[in-house]
Amino acid sequence: MNIEAPSKIEQVVTQLFGSRALQYLQNKRRGGDSNDKGNAYELHYAVYELTKLATEFFENAVNAKIESQTLTFVDDLVVTWGSDTAKEKKSHSQLKNTQGLKWGSLEEVGSLAFDFLSQKRLNDSLKIETKGLVLVTSQSEVARDLKANMPTDIKSFSQVLDFSPDTVSQALEYTEHRENLKMICPFDEIDKLEAVHATIMGAWISMGKSCFVSDLIAKARTSNPCYIRPEDDGILDPKCEQLLNAIPKFEFSIEGGFFSWTYGNGLEEGVFSENNLSERFAKFQQWIISKQPKTFEDIEGALL
Repeated sequence: MNIEAPSKIEQVVTQLFGSRALQYLQNKRRGGDSNDKGNAYELHYAVYELTKLATEFFENAVNAKIESQTLTFVDDLVVTWGSDTAKEKKSHSQLKNTQGLKWGSLEEVGSLAFDFLSQKRLNDSLKIETKGLVLVTSQSEVARDLKANMPTDIKSFSQVLDFSPDTVSQALEYTEHRENLKMICPFDEIDKLEAVHATIMGAWISMGKSCFVSDLIAKARTSNPCYIRPEDDGILDPKCEQLLNAIPKFEFSIEGGFFSWTYGNGLEEGVFSENNLSERFAKFQQWIISKQPKTFEDIEGALL
């Protein structure tokens, strides 16, 4: 019978914390996989984190990897930044949705305090920079108690987050989340932002809750090309641009990868229904070049 060799993580955990801690981690991982937590609360938190990472991606071309239920102490959501030329960095989130939650003892295998301290020690041993360890709870009173009673040994790298939405509309009550969704979507209407939130959630689930941000955005865009911006704003065909510029009282711009337009000093305005890299927008440009319209009335129907 073939026995699988221990992974590097398993070897380091055994060296640092002993075989009992490794058994605890393995049981924790199996429990997470079999339970497949994935309830609404945890999925909304994943989308909350994913939109922050998407904003990083669009603004600074930072392509982080995000995973759920990895073999590690703080394991519900793990984000990894880094490359061959940069030191690897990680952030970890643990989600708890129960009353009466306590940190417990730093030495007690299985306690929150043990998990958080062990995670930092494990990352240090692997030469991984810890960007933060976050304990997420949906109970406001529990969050206040955990913040007030956080063990001194983990305070410098740990935080408690009160996060409680069970629905898309509740998730959008968080200002930071709404602003991050607007980085992904060219529209700021609530119903469209809710659609983007749901699209990202669907992409996250379909990708097995483990992916690079760029791949998740591409998957979401395939599902919803009308609301998900492309990585590149794209440029207009010069012939198309020249023809559009010649139409009286018609103005246009490229915003967040979508073609925005106004007519008659704002008398009418809109955004093309798909992004500038879509097949439909390419056909729109070809139509403009072919028809050579002269007035807004000539193109009005094609803009819808």
